[in-house]
Amino acid sequence: MGTDTINIKNFCIKIIKLFVNIIYAKQKIRRINIIMNKCNKQVTQSFAKGTIIIMLAMLITKILGAVFKIPLVAILGAEGYGYFNSAYNLYNPIYALSTVGLPLAVSKMVSEKMVENKFKDIEKIRKLSTYIFIFTGIFGTTLMMICAYPFAKFTNSPNVIYSIFLLAPTVLFVCLMSIYKGYYQGMRNMIPTAVSEVVEAIGKVVFGLALAYFTLNKANNEFLRHKTVFGFHPSSPEMAKSLIVAFGAAGAILGITIAAFFGYLYMYIKHLKLKKIIPEYKIEKSPETLSTKIIIKDLLKLAIPIGLGAIITNLSGAIDSIIIQNRLNHIANVSPLILINCFSGLIPQDNINNGTVHVFLWGCFGTMTTITMLIPTFLQGISINALPMMTEILIKKNRLKIKKAVESIFKITVLIAMPCGMGLAALSCPILNLIYGSKNESYIASQIIILAGIAIIFVSISTSLCSILQAAGRPDIPLKILAVGLLAKTILNYILISIPEINIHGANISTLICYFFICSVLIYQIHTITHITINLFSILFKPAFCSICCAIAAYTSYNFISQLIAPKIATLTSISLAGIIYLISLFVTKTIDKNDLEVFPFKKKFSRFSCIFGILKK
Repeated sequence: MGTDTINIKNFCIKIIKLFVNIIYAKQKIRRINIIMNKCNKQVTQSFAKGTIIIMLAMLITKILGAVFKIPLVAILGAEGYGYFNSAYNLYNPIYALSTVGLPLAVSKMVSEKMVENKFKDIEKIRKLSTYIFIFTGIFGTTLMMICAYPFAKFTNSPNVIYSIFLLAPTVLFVCLMSIYKGYYQGMRNMIPTAVSEVVEAIGKVVFGLALAYFTLNKANNEFLRHKTVFGFHPSSPEMAKSLIVAFGAAGAILGITIAAFFGYLYMYIKHLKLKKIIPEYKIEKSPETLSTKIIIKDLLKLAIPIGLGAIITNLSGAIDSIIIQNRLNHIANVSPLILINCFSGLIPQDNINNGTVHVFLWGCFGTMTTITMLIPTFLQGISINALPMMTEILIKKNRLKIKKAVESIFKITVLIAMPCGMGLAALSCPILNLIYGSKNESYIASQIIILAGIAIIFVSISTSLCSILQAAGRPDIPLKILAVGLLAKTILNYILISIPEINIHGANISTLICYFFICSVLIYQIHTITHITINLFSILFKPAFCSICCAIAAYTSYNFISQLIAPKIATLTSISLAGIIYLISLFVTKTIDKNDLEVFPFKKKFSRFSCIFGILKK
């Protein structure tokens, strides 16, 4: 009996210990799950935080860009801004050639190696990319200087040469900044990139405007005293004016180059503080590095397709600069009266006398482009935010989720781009007068922007559609479609702008046709690759109806309110009313639903709030 009692006792003790261990194990598992959930939450918050930081930086940069360009147009006038804009149209494709693909490639490779804990590879990637970026920066700067004279000749704008030479070093400074941008973006640290963008934008405002104003004043004073402009002897007052504003544009460009240097300086100093972000013991314990040949090969494999797409897009701007100015100059020589009458005497007599009508109209076109390109530039942030989500869903191969993700990304872009584009078309003149003041240049730009407002909708949509195909592992398809579409745009530009009655409006007609074609083919390719059918009625036609309501509300309210209060206040009031009408129409027509919020941070909280009040359909 004693032995049996002891056995029973031992058995009970074992059972109690087992229960204790089970309970302890459950608590341990629970703690592990809590930790894992916190880790996952932190990753999600990190991504959302990074997205918000980049989009806020983009918004601040664009606001500062407007603060820079609006007074700059007032200081330089349309002709001077034409020189400024022409220099940028040569700079953009060379900038794309030198920098666009590589930072993203560095970012992607650094991110992959961080996950694999291959810290030696990360340091090697950074060092190798430094040499590559220095080489591409020097190459880009040299190439821009070599292309300066041919570009000035083709555009019939010899005075643009000064701006091009002063803008060329910017390529080098931007390349040096890109070394650190790709590196820290790969580590999901968006702050250095965001702050450097803001520093550069502040530098543009401070140095660009100051140097433009100083240069113009100095040149004017020199001409009044000695009849020379920085040592040059212009043959007439009209030629002197043209030369003075060309030097003013060059002064503004010099300010941009100085701003780029300060942006690089910030990144360099920041890197000195953060360079020990990876502890030495982690680097020492990490696996052996890949060979230099393999790393360079992987970098170029990622960078070349992305860079080629950016080059084609930016090269289109440079070609536009050449063709538009060349064809306008041709019309001004062959049919001057038709061209002048098209703008009801708004072209200044000085430009007619000195043969720079084409530069003046190109400056008006650039003024318009500054406003319209704000829309696709801002929407790029949404595409960047949506790309990782789209990639993850495509890997899981869930057709229902793929369809919802594609439609959400596409639809969010449309919901923002359509009312903005149609609103610009409806309030073209009031908006340009609000920003630039009531001037001849503003009125001409407002005539041009009507078609551009519609065209920019398709430009914005194409960016999101391209990001979907890139996430699907087919970056070659957007490259091919863009190449064909922009070639067609170039041909149409040459044909349409050569018609005197159409003149510069032909540029926006060709843009509209080109990007409508690009979007149509991209949608077809998405259907072919993902095997999903996009609900175009819900994504395009319902938002289009709401946007038309918005545009009508803007146009009618401005015409009524402007008779009661000051035009600028009336413009702001009309924009606000149009926005309210647009939101109401979205809710009434049930155009948006919960799936459309999937690309945004804080989507769950907003979805829960909106469904409680019946705002969104489930």
